[in-house]
Amino acid sequence: MCLLQGTNRVRGLSVAGKGNGAACVAENYTSMNQLHFLLLDGCDVKGDFSTWSLELSWLQWRSLPLSALPLKLDLLKLAVLDLTDSKSLTRIWPSDSELEFPCKELQTLILENCSALEELPQNFGKLSRLKDLNMRGCSTLEALPDSMGQLRELEHLNLSGCGKLGSLPDSIVHLSKLKTIQLNECTQLNSLPMAFGELQSLVEFWAEGSSLSHLPHTFSLLSNLEHLHLYKCSHIQDLPPSMSGLGKLKVLHMGQTRVQTLPEDFGKLGSLIELNLQECESLKSLPDNFGLLSELRKLVMHHNKRFVKLPEGFGRLQALVELDLGSCSIEEKGLSSDFGNLSALRTLRLQYNKLATLPETFRDLGALVFLEMHHCPNLIDVQALPWNLEHMDIGHCPNLTDIPFLGKMSLLKCLILRNCTRLTQLQGLESLPSLVEINVAGCTMLENVSGLNHNGALERCYLSGSKISMKYDNDWLKVSEVDFHYLWINVLLIEHNGGMLIHDLPQVPWYLIKRSNYICVYCR
Repeated sequence: MCLLQGTNRVRGLSVAGKGNGAACVAENYTSMNQLHFLLLDGCDVKGDFSTWSLELSWLQWRSLPLSALPLKLDLLKLAVLDLTDSKSLTRIWPSDSELEFPCKELQTLILENCSALEELPQNFGKLSRLKDLNMRGCSTLEALPDSMGQLRELEHLNLSGCGKLGSLPDSIVHLSKLKTIQLNECTQLNSLPMAFGELQSLVEFWAEGSSLSHLPHTFSLLSNLEHLHLYKCSHIQDLPPSMSGLGKLKVLHMGQTRVQTLPEDFGKLGSLIELNLQECESLKSLPDNFGLLSELRKLVMHHNKRFVKLPEGFGRLQALVELDLGSCSIEEKGLSSDFGNLSALRTLRLQYNKLATLPETFRDLGALVFLEMHHCPNLIDVQALPWNLEHMDIGHCPNLTDIPFLGKMSLLKCLILRNCTRLTQLQGLESLPSLVEINVAGCTMLENVSGLNHNGALERCYLSGSKISMKYDNDWLKVSEVDFHYLWINVLLIEHNGGMLIHDLPQVPWYLIKRSNYICVYCR
């Protein structure tokens, strides 16, 4: 029995990767008149296709080596057609077949990375049952037919990476069931149809890295939109004047745009959960009603050099869990007076800012566990630090001399003070039972770290470049096994580049080796 000799009992067949032999002879499929699923990836099938099963509902022919599907291939019941990575494909069907348009039952058409595909047939709209069209990476496609608007069942349209696509047909606004449209990296697409807001079923809009210069005013009519992604749309300077109609919007990502201001009614986006405005270098402020975003949980604004101040009322963001203001130009008055009212805030990034002190309300951040404030050259006073922190990085702050109330931070696990060159002492380390890591490398004036050798949980300790002198004793070192070759201990004691003094090291071999969770003494 040959490889493809079959009977009418065959329902599914995969010959993917069988690039020659029996798999590439069309007549070998003739007897499979009940075939529903066929995978032909990479096969150069030739011959008479007119006798193939009329029951075929799924055809996956990735890397099709032909310029179009074969003539006389009747696909009247086909529901899924996958021609991904067919680099030779210039059109889907031979022109002669367009008169009796095939595949009227087609629901999913995948043409991903068909990089030579030049056009879709003008009567493409006859695919009246099509729900999912994926043309991602069709890099030579320049236009879509006007008949696209007849695809009334279409729910998902992916045109990402169609780098030569210059416009969308106006008829696209008639796709009344469209839920998702992806236009990422459409680098020639600079506008949308004016009536785009008529797509009332649209839930997700993606145009990251596209050349869109603006959104039409009707965009705010997309009342069911939940995701709006405009990341790296570097030509966009303004949003529609009103966005209050986007009442269901949950995620807005518009980092690396040129937007200068947000609409005055921005605070009415009552469902917004995540907002990303990173690297919007023209953005100077947020609207006064920003605090009305009652569901906002994550706000990312890092690397906005012109942004200097949060609006009053910012503390009303009671759901805010993560805030990233790194690499802005915020000074101490730039944090709103009610900043401490952010009762849900757990993660805060303020690195590379101009803060000299922390406002008194800062200590009221009762949920804050993760704080990054490194590289704040003006920072001198951190008395208002909350005591519930678990991770604190305020390294590279050259004017910082002390960390008051450090001993109160009993939950602290990671303390990074690297290169705080004026820091002279750390008190209260013995009261940090959870401390796993401490990094004071480069703290050239630091001499006193009393209590460090009483931290039983400590695993990583970086002291290089400091003036710390300590006794190395069994209060710190807990040896679990010693033999001629290895010293296994439960802490990494030393990362040493010179500058520190260690007394009374035990007489053990110095060719000690790291082992899983046990890390040996390391000096260099």
